[in-house]
Amino acid sequence: MITTLVRPTTVISQESLSKVVRLRRELQELESWASETKARLASEEDQIIASLEDGVPVEAGERVATVKTTSRRIVAWKEAFIARLGKAVADRVQAEVVPQVYKKLEIA
Repeated sequence: MITTLVRPTTVISQESLSKVVRLRRELQELESWASETKARLASEEDQIIASLEDGVPVEAGERVATVKTTSRRIVAWKEAFIARLGKAVADRVQAEVVPQVYKKLEIA
């Protein structure tokens, strides 16, 4: 038994195409807004972090701000590196690498 596929004879409406174009435009605007907001947020957080590190106190009130600092020196490929060249070489290379320092503003 052979089944023949028949395509519907309806058409895609101009309204549907316009809706897709409109939604794409809305999404692009939202992505642009989100990108700008992230940049403003990062700038504001950087200013507060710098002020906290300079010893500027936080105004008394319901919120407290601190800076959480973490550093990372261990690389993701370390286990594979140790397997190939040995722990001594991996430890020496790791000791020579300057750790990456991350600072995050925490508000409670």
